[in-house]
Amino acid sequence: MLDAQGALLGGTIVTLTLSNALENTNVFLISGSVAVNVPFKGGTLVPAFVPPDGLFIPFATDGFGGLSVQGNWPAGVPAGFTMLVQAWIQDAAGPFGCAASNANAGTTP
Repeated sequence: MLDAQGALLGGTIVTLTLSNALENTNVFLISGSVAVNVPFKGGTLVPAFVPPDGLFIPFATDGFGGLSVQGNWPAGVPAGFTMLVQAWIQDAAGPFGCAASNANAGTTP
């Protein structure tokens, strides 16, 4: 389960929290400004991670299968800009060795 919190105003804190994932494993946060909803590794890849808006960032889950990431939302992002984020977890029990979280979308006010 991936949860996103934050106002999406320049300089404010944005928090992504992943829970109920496999413990102590690789997780990739994927973000993009466009939803593609394509089949991928036995699941559905929601965000298109195409530069310059898209990111593919590696992390690791903790001993409880969680991850919490915080950062400041950048200044100057125009109103109406939508960002999607999804977590993909390395999991041998999942289809093709992966499992995916839900996706979250946020739009700047």
